[in-house]
Amino acid sequence: MKKIRTRTAFMLYPVVLSGAIALVVTLSIFSPTNISAQTGRAATYLPGAERGVAKDLTRLAECYEYGYGVEENLNEALRLYTQAAFRKDPQAIFRIGYFYETGKGGLQKDYAEAFKYYNVAASQGNQGAMLYLAELYEEGSGCSQNLQMAYKLYLLSCVRDYSFKGAKRCAKLLGIDTLSMPSSNIGVFSKYSVGENPDLRAIYGTYETYMHGLEGIEKDPMLALIWLEKAAEGGFTAAQAELGNYFYSKGEYTKAVKWLNAASLKGDQTSMSSLADIYSYGFPGATSTPEVIYNLYIGAGNFDKAKNVFSNLKLISDSKLLEQQINIFNYLNGASQPAPQPTPQTTLGGQTGNQNQTGTYGQTQTQSNYNEPRRVLCTHCNGSGYICVVKTVPTYGTHTNVKTRCQHCSQLLEHGIVHIQRKCPHCQGKGYILR
Repeated sequence: MKKIRTRTAFMLYPVVLSGAIALVVTLSIFSPTNISAQTGRAATYLPGAERGVAKDLTRLAECYEYGYGVEENLNEALRLYTQAAFRKDPQAIFRIGYFYETGKGGLQKDYAEAFKYYNVAASQGNQGAMLYLAELYEEGSGCSQNLQMAYKLYLLSCVRDYSFKGAKRCAKLLGIDTLSMPSSNIGVFSKYSVGENPDLRAIYGTYETYMHGLEGIEKDPMLALIWLEKAAEGGFTAAQAELGNYFYSKGEYTKAVKWLNAASLKGDQTSMSSLADIYSYGFPGATSTPEVIYNLYIGAGNFDKAKNVFSNLKLISDSKLLEQQINIFNYLNGASQPAPQPTPQTTLGGQTGNQNQTGTYGQTQTQSNYNEPRRVLCTHCNGSGYICVVKTVPTYGTHTNVKTRCQHCSQLLEHGIVHIQRKCPHCQGKGYILR
């Protein structure tokens, strides 16, 4: 069987999505010890890695994998990837899958194990994992061959030329007209973000397109927010984290707590830190206990902030705090309840323990007032704000079998037929309506 996965420089950091992470619990979870970074990039990531910050652990692992600022050491890279994966970092999970597929770091080649790791990382939106998972599905390596799934994953991975080539291979085998394939990322997102079973990755991609004005699409923050809320409500971790921070920036603390808490319970360390800040500052509608705030900062690897807020933690070593962080992620991974800790004394005051508490850290689940008008996507234009009106044009006696593609909806049109784009009359071009 021809293998085409020989690439080693796939280092993407997409915001990422929730998946069943139980498969990484069995991996080593010891704290980062014996790390000896030398120069440059590796030295930059070392401080965060020593505090259990997942993204820094992953980036330091990549330094060991490729020899950036340290001597190349695949065993050390795998050890660090394992620790980052334990903390639910999708990129690290993806790289472990690659190590299984290629037999790097002393692992025995195992396509079935690679498939498991790719599947988890891909479900969280990791583009590299989606691409490599598509290849496994296409070839039937480590899984049953599924060309339809491979076709979809190739398109959603959005690795431009390479992924579209893979999608075309699958399309031909499936009997799909390659001319009908989406020709852009937004075309892919439009294809998979609507319907009975919309894909959260496509929904989040649509949000990013409108938020940042990608591929020539006009920026529309209001419309982008609707797509972001849709992805968050579907359980997409990256969307929940981003939506929580959006509400935080707008001073809507009750809503911020709701979404940051949801992302924190899935191991998102940035959300943990933001949520701890909101609780620490005692914003209206966002109070919690010292134990909650303490565990959130520790889980995030923000040891310095924890010690600033809780004066008695200054006497506790980082290694002890790291042990508590491991307890927290053990619980998030379904292992056990975090070990009981003495109640730290806050230097800020004002926190109370009278709230009803739920969740891993005892986060309060305060209720928002949702009586305000709610924005929902317009079903007539699928949130685009435009509709296509079919028009016929004179052909002046000429005939051709060549089809043209509508620039808006990507539909192939017969000669003599065009689509005229007009603002959707139902939403007045906004892409959403109020209910």
